[in-house]
Amino acid sequence: MKLSRTLFSLTALSLALFLTAGCNSTVDGFAPVSGRLTVDGQPVAGLQLMFKPRGEEGNAVSGTPSFGVTDSDGSYRLRTRANQPGVFPGPQFVVVSMMEDYAGPYIPASNNKLEFIVPEGGTDSADFDVESGPIPTDEDDLY
Repeated sequence: MKLSRTLFSLTALSLALFLTAGCNSTVDGFAPVSGRLTVDGQPVAGLQLMFKPRGEEGNAVSGTPSFGVTDSDGSYRLRTRANQPGVFPGPQFVVVSMMEDYAGPYIPASNNKLEFIVPEGGTDSADFDVESGPIPTDEDDLY
């Protein structure tokens, strides 16, 4: 009786350790990513970040992109279009875009193409600072 109770306890403990291992790491291959985006060193709400997988030779590869929107202190948290938290680990292109109701400084397209390597376990410090620029007067400069 005492042996079976001990055996049961060890089995339950092993199962609990197995199930909780890696709770702060990837879920379904996605790693949790959050961070802070500033413009000229100042936090700005309403900017969207898109993380898109990058291939070995610097080319975009097929894969699930993830998105986040900055709040008033510039913080964001990534989710996929299917509302899955996180992003696939590995090298990512990061594109910053201004949401329709964005009221902050203008960010030229040339200043918002970034890269980031997402670690296997994710990160809470995917921080970026982009520079603002003058609003273009020619429609061709907008893209």
